[in-house]
Amino acid sequence: MTVYIFLTPKKALYEYHFLAMSICVSSRALFSLLALFEEKYSIVWNLLKFVSICPLAPLFFMFTLNYAYPNKKRRPLFYVNVFLIPAAAVLLTFTNKYHNWFFYGIDVFSKDFIYYGENRYSPLFYIYLFYSYALVLFSSFVIYFKIKKTYKTYWAPYLILIFSSVFSMVINIFSIYSIYHDSNAIDYTLIIVVIAQYVLFNSILRSENYDLFSMAKDVLFENMSSIALVLDLDGIVLQINNQGKQKFSKLNISPIGIHYDTLVKEWFKTNSGEILDDESGLVICVQDENKKVYYQVIETSISDKKGQRFGTIVEFQNITKHYELYKRLKKISVTDELTGVYNRRFLRSVLDKFDKEEYLPLSVIYGDVNSLKNANDTMGHDWGDKILKEIADILQKNLPTENSFVFRVGGDEFVTLIANSDEDLAQKYINCVYENCRDLSGNSLYNLSISLGYGIKRDVNQSIDEVFSFADRKMYAKKNKEKSFDISPTS
Repeated sequence: MTVYIFLTPKKALYEYHFLAMSICVSSRALFSLLALFEEKYSIVWNLLKFVSICPLAPLFFMFTLNYAYPNKKRRPLFYVNVFLIPAAAVLLTFTNKYHNWFFYGIDVFSKDFIYYGENRYSPLFYIYLFYSYALVLFSSFVIYFKIKKTYKTYWAPYLILIFSSVFSMVINIFSIYSIYHDSNAIDYTLIIVVIAQYVLFNSILRSENYDLFSMAKDVLFENMSSIALVLDLDGIVLQINNQGKQKFSKLNISPIGIHYDTLVKEWFKTNSGEILDDESGLVICVQDENKKVYYQVIETSISDKKGQRFGTIVEFQNITKHYELYKRLKKISVTDELTGVYNRRFLRSVLDKFDKEEYLPLSVIYGDVNSLKNANDTMGHDWGDKILKEIADILQKNLPTENSFVFRVGGDEFVTLIANSDEDLAQKYINCVYENCRDLSGNSLYNLSISLGYGIKRDVNQSIDEVFSFADRKMYAKKNKEKSFDISPTS
């Protein structure tokens, strides 16, 4: 088993712990044999039997933790604390003259040319023993809670771990009890531990190399073109595929073992990321080499057949090309092709948004370009198109707030919506438009003119259609005063 682990090219941390456990068990077996047939140093061999097995329980505890949670990082101080009592036991065993910290004495006697060591243990030995049992029991609880978050298909290795550890502990208790009452009793612990090691090796370490299904899943996961993360039920990142490792390599934190929200915040901070409000789902945008990259975030629950959830796979799909095309198509669908302002279709969507109390009062400004038909008839439709573009630009550039929009709703008709706007703001906007039209007419080959009328919605129960009708009437009243106005080339 030890040779096999040494020959394995890539070793996980728990495999090193298993290797150390194997060395402890092998040493215990060697010293037990030497103690049986070597009279001169029999006391030394009996002491070494105890010393060689001291680290076994802490090593098994570390093996269990790293096998169950291989991606979780632990501080060096944690390892020091776990091995503190076994290290003290080894030190005191060799530094005390009669070893009465752990042994009141060791008597060696011969029977049929075989030497036996009779140990008389001190209370401190039992404290160490109970500490070892506590580690074994705690390891079993760790595996139990791991099983609750694991598919039944993968229960077998964990159940073997629990059974082998608890069974070895029971046999050890039985052996110590037997030897306490009869010094000639046989200690079966070593035999059971060797068997348990062999079972663990074949069921956990060696079998992993032939788990084709597990290997296939790893290959698929690691080679996905998308960024993929595996989260536990608490949102902690357990695993990241190759694409994710590449994208997160520039972050100031290690992604493994941290909360998903912390990882995303750090990613956004480093790459100027933002969350976009999109109808197709959650879309984020990050800067990658001075280019905007769009990702769609897809979360898939990891559950068994009964619906019990164990974690989540979060996938970031690169949809940059599709999203940019989607934005262009969306813009085309809501924009007037000639003037570049919004179209009548989009007006209804904005009205649905603004028809709420938080946006009131809402100013509706209706406009109609003066004598456009006359311009088309006398100067041609190209002149008419230029007039419409100029008017649209004037309406657009004079918008007073972010929550204000211009729409072309007919051939020569425009609507401006201004949220949170009183009568003064609406009238100021209209005056600015008139002034700009006059200024441009003086420097242009044609005169510009538009008649504007406004209505204001002040109450949420007020009909928006009534406000439009009122604005329309005011616009036509203005237009009737300017009937004689003619759009023609300036000389």
